[in-house]
Amino acid sequence: MVARSIYSLNGSTSYRDKELIRSEGQAPTAVPEVDSAYDYIGIALNFFRDVFAIDTENTFQGKVDCYVNYGRHLNSAEWNYRGMFLGDGDNISLRGYAFALDVIAHEMMHGVVDAIARLRRSGDSGSISEHLSDIFGVMTKQWSNRTDVNSSTWIVGDAIVITHSASHRVGIRRLDAPGRAHAEDTQVAHMDKYSKLGTREQNMYNNAGILNKVFYEAAMACGGNAWSTIGPLWHQLINQLSPEPDFDEFGTILKEISYESAYQEEIGEALSRVGFV
Repeated sequence: MVARSIYSLNGSTSYRDKELIRSEGQAPTAVPEVDSAYDYIGIALNFFRDVFAIDTENTFQGKVDCYVNYGRHLNSAEWNYRGMFLGDGDNISLRGYAFALDVIAHEMMHGVVDAIARLRRSGDSGSISEHLSDIFGVMTKQWSNRTDVNSSTWIVGDAIVITHSASHRVGIRRLDAPGRAHAEDTQVAHMDKYSKLGTREQNMYNNAGILNKVFYEAAMACGGNAWSTIGPLWHQLINQLSPEPDFDEFGTILKEISYESAYQEEIGEALSRVGFV
């Protein structure tokens, strides 16, 4: 069993200001973000374990600690060795990140990738890490909602968008259309737009859009449920990556894995569409 502990930071960004609100097995509280985080962590754990046979107990060392009310008006979520930190949103374009299943699964997938591949979080390696978290976050939401590739929105964070805002934001990221989730979205969707001019961190996030587009194109070509068609191939990919892979390594391994699957043609075409050679 993986024990969930949900803490509130009450607007602080310091781990030391934590207040334990709900532990594993306790009844729901009167704090909506606490109960939402608790439930969504449970869904993500079930998805990782039941669909991909991930040993969640060893991967997370028997516990997931989550800290809600992280900072004040922060559009932010992150995973580190202490656990998961979820901001409350700016309440202008986004509300609290604890209310987005795909965001929570995204952050938890960083924990899975860290345990298996130990990818460095910068450059191409960081882009691959972000990509893996994005697609497993979206697949978790699709699985929970029982939506196939055609009925899914393919948007990360659409559940926490404040629809009456003037920001024209539809989410945090879009796998179907990288760079079009909001006005400040700088992700790219093709290798000919590969980002080199920003900081290493900016480039890392920007270029993850290319890989997200590969997954989206392949999933749409295969149809059905992404978690049961090409999802297992991407899970297999994680186990074969070096600690600091570049995009060439990613593409090569993905092609090799696809050769032994029923989806070689779809994956090959998806890679070609975004400029992989």
